[in-house]
Amino acid sequence: MSAAGPQPASDSRFPAFLVLWGSQTLSLFGTMVTQFAVNVWLVRDLYPLAAQKPQLALALTATGIATTAPLIFGMPTSKKIKSNFSIISRSGAT
Repeated sequence: MSAAGPQPASDSRFPAFLVLWGSQTLSLFGTMVTQFAVNVWLVRDLYPLAAQKPQLALALTATGIATTAPLIFGMPTSKKIKSNFSIISRSGAT
């Protein structure tokens, strides 16, 4: 051991946090680029005519809902799962 004593647990877990944060940031960036590409595809290739604007509006709305609905409805579920796992880990049960 060094003269300063052992390092706190938060310092030794920081690199793991950076890996997790970086991977989540990259994943979110990929999701947003994909949504942008789908929107461009809808506008330029699938519904290019002026007469197709109502269908385009519906398609853009549907892709927006399909992208954000899992985030909105998944957050409460993930918080509940996290809460359950933190209770299990504090109690020492396996």
